[in-house]
Amino acid sequence: MVLLNDQFTTNGSISTATTQGLPTSARWYNGGLTADANVTSGTLVFGNITTSSTRGGVAYFTSSGNYATLSNPGDYVKLSFSYSYGATDTDSNAFRFGLYSSNGSRLTTDNSGFNNAAVSPWYGYNVGSTFGTVASTRYFIYDRTSGANNLVGVGNAQLGTGIIPSYSSTANTTYSASLTLTKTEAGVSAESVINGLSLVREDTASPHTNFDTLTIMTSADTVQSLTVSNVLLEYYAIPEPRTWALLGLGALILGGMARRRRS
Repeated sequence: MVLLNDQFTTNGSISTATTQGLPTSARWYNGGLTADANVTSGTLVFGNITTSSTRGGVAYFTSSGNYATLSNPGDYVKLSFSYSYGATDTDSNAFRFGLYSSNGSRLTTDNSGFNNAAVSPWYGYNVGSTFGTVASTRYFIYDRTSGANNLVGVGNAQLGTGIIPSYSSTANTTYSASLTLTKTEAGVSAESVINGLSLVREDTASPHTNFDTLTIMTSADTVQSLTVSNVLLEYYAIPEPRTWALLGLGALILGGMARRRRS
């Protein structure tokens, strides 16, 4: 099931060009402290990134109070998108994206920053990587626990170890990224793919299973711009046993009707 397929079809500032009209568009909120986010030519652009403050966007892919829930092994929710950046910045966690539960605390205004009380109840999983190729461990998956105002700082614990982001990456070139969360027998498996390089980690300690929020952001100070497009949010839930039973009953009824027509 597609919960969001945002192609950013209306140009303008983030507050005028993005509207909550699921599944074809979401109302994106600029998480930066300044009004530097705009939609142009099918892309969402965060510009003027020349300081270390976190910039990026937040969107909600369900109606308020509803969640994409991972109940049974095999259920999954997947965020995928295309991105490019203006200049190389290989700082750790310069590139961040994640899936969260807002826990009933949704942003309602732009330019409020990612360090405020509104995000303290959020929990979920996020990815940290870089805008460029480096020879050190700078590709991680984090478990975000609630209770901290800073969305990308305190309250985020690494799931296992990181790896070297060995993919080739250069400025002003479009790449792809994704995060898939899948319910397992033991917990939740988180798989990130950036430019074809996969990282998989599993949370078995305190897995999160409700999601309604996505974020795409940067904490780089020299990247200049972050451009996002083709944002897709997919959700699949295995039918409950009762649903399978009803489907089986329906098949038997249809089969019986077909046999009667032939006789």
